[in-house]
Amino acid sequence: MLRGLARPKLRDALVALLTRIRMGTGGFAVKAEAEGADGRTHACSVNGHGVGHATGIVATLAAESLYTSPRAASISHIEQLFNPAEFFRRAADHRLTVDPGTPHLPAT
Repeated sequence: MLRGLARPKLRDALVALLTRIRMGTGGFAVKAEAEGADGRTHACSVNGHGVGHATGIVATLAAESLYTSPRAASISHIEQLFNPAEFFRRAADHRLTVDPGTPHLPAT
């Protein structure tokens, strides 16, 4: 089969065929889980369609949050620079489905 790809007509036909095949839906889902030193846990998720769109929205919102943060310039963790709940609410305004989750205390 690979030898046949050296023939331009066969290669072009195969490329044309493969470009018509659709695999997947273009959707995405991301879930983040965290556990604090005190045992508290939190999970949240975001899903939608258009990975490029989602990447652009998150990058834009993060950059805007950093730019408008009242904190002095220093080395910080990203979650110290803005409220994650507000960030997720703003992301949801841009066609992203957001589940901000609920913090959970450790079992006693």
